[in-house]
Amino acid sequence: MDWEVVGRVVAAVTPVVVAVVGLTRGPSRLRGAIRHDAETLKDLPQDGAAARAMEDLLVQQIEQLNRRSSPDATRDWPMLVVALVASPLLGWLAVGLFARGGALWGTLAVGVGTMALLFLYGIFEAGQKVPRDNKGFRRGGTTEPAASVKARTPSPREGDSTSLDLSATPPADPRSSSDSGAS
Repeated sequence: MDWEVVGRVVAAVTPVVVAVVGLTRGPSRLRGAIRHDAETLKDLPQDGAAARAMEDLLVQQIEQLNRRSSPDATRDWPMLVVALVASPLLGWLAVGLFARGGALWGTLAVGVGTMALLFLYGIFEAGQKVPRDNKGFRRGGTTEPAASVKARTPSPREGDSTSLDLSATPPADPRSSSDSGAS
């Protein structure tokens, strides 16, 4: 069996498989996980730590689904195309360098193969439908402005949820007063 041919075929097929997985990994999978976790939550005792942990997990999954479903969620098509071209080419080059034999060619093959793997990750990342800025970078966890973000604090199980409003201005420092001006 000619291992160089096998390596070149794997280098060509792997980016396509990763692209298909990245492009098809969508909200339906996350909705199924939410449905399953909600069913599991029904079976847990309502006053236990496991139920609170499952509720927190459900909140995180629903927020993630909302981010993926937002109108700002896009794929980074230019990076996807670049990575789809670069990854197999660098993979083929790494296999060819390694087939030449010798320490120098093997060392170069490892470096080029590492670059091919980085572009392989780029295929998967660029294919994800997530909120992005105008340069194609992923946005941080939320689509809301930072001033209106509310932190969720653990609440007692009496049914009331407590939120901490981070947009409010902090109280004035009692040590600083307006009458202690310069003389």
